[in-house]
Amino acid sequence: MISVRGVRRRDESGIRPLVGVGRWRVAVVLCTLPAVVPAAMGAVLRDSDERVLADVFPERHGQRGDDHDERRRRDDDGLLQGVEPAGEQQHDRRQSGDAAPCHQHEPTTELGPVAFADQLSKIEEYVALGRQEGGKVLHGGHRPDLDLAGYFYTPTIFTGTDNAMRICQEEIFGPVVTVMPFDTEDDVVTLANETSYGLAAGVWTRDLARAHRMASRLDAGTVWVNIYRAMSPMSPRSGFKHSGLGVEHGTEVLREYTRLKSVWINTSDEPAADPFVLKS
Repeated sequence: MISVRGVRRRDESGIRPLVGVGRWRVAVVLCTLPAVVPAAMGAVLRDSDERVLADVFPERHGQRGDDHDERRRRDDDGLLQGVEPAGEQQHDRRQSGDAAPCHQHEPTTELGPVAFADQLSKIEEYVALGRQEGGKVLHGGHRPDLDLAGYFYTPTIFTGTDNAMRICQEEIFGPVVTVMPFDTEDDVVTLANETSYGLAAGVWTRDLARAHRMASRLDAGTVWVNIYRAMSPMSPRSGFKHSGLGVEHGTEVLREYTRLKSVWINTSDEPAADPFVLKS
């Protein structure tokens, strides 16, 4: 029997895991922001007890030049003006509530509680750290006022962040997203790949050639284009870097239930040769 276990975290038990937890990155490329924000927000604000921190990268459209820094500031202001109303709408419509099926939860519930109290405290610590590091909380950043038992936290959107910040690099496991504009494909590929994790990435673009380039260059086990969290038992799923070991789903997973063994048999009647003597 081959001992294999599928997990969604780093495993220290000694049992060979299939897939560990990783980091979800969302790249927004050549799109109209209002059309993309609902998908981007939904991609990272659902399943708050298991979603890790994600980053939204909207593209700037300013030209480089002597006044590049000023153009960049104006571009960022314009982009965030696009993010703010769309993000606010998505933030406000995310209905927190009891997500357990056995509790007959309301059909409007879109965001359940985090798993346990320590995790809620960890989210609060990271949000406080993000503020200390210079990030601006566009929406959320606090516990909601709910008359419900559970460890709820409001969907939180950070702007004014830098990729070196801990809230952009470390796993939070909560409904937290950061927004960082970029100038070129090379810029966003660097931003997205500049992490120890690589579970999945999302790209929004109307340029098919760009979609293929980005899918190839992003260092993630799954890349979705103009869609997010599409899954099938027929499609293999794996994480890159610290995002896990092995493969789930697809025919490729069958290899995880096998072990490679080499067997050499001499069928001749000749005397056994000295194995440490090279043959001519």
